[in-house]
Amino acid sequence: HGTPIDWYNFCREVSEDVVINNSEKIGGFGITVEIDESKFGKRKYNRGKRVEGVRVFGGVERISGKCFFCGLSLKF
Repeated sequence: HGTPIDWYNFCREVSEDVVINNSEKIGGFGITVEIDESKFGKRKYNRGKRVEGVRVFGGVERISGKCFFCGLSLKF
């Protein structure tokens, strides 16, 4: 039997594989693409300032659902 941490790590690895293997080129003339950026991190004891995290940039075509994701190393 796995621990909750094992389960968490498994889910994280599966999610990462899905994002990496399903990202593709999107857009083109007349195609609407929605883009956004998010930061994933955690706070100690759910309060105080946020600790360092990972910024992810992504986009999705409205009609087809095609999407891409990439990690950002820039600090802003």
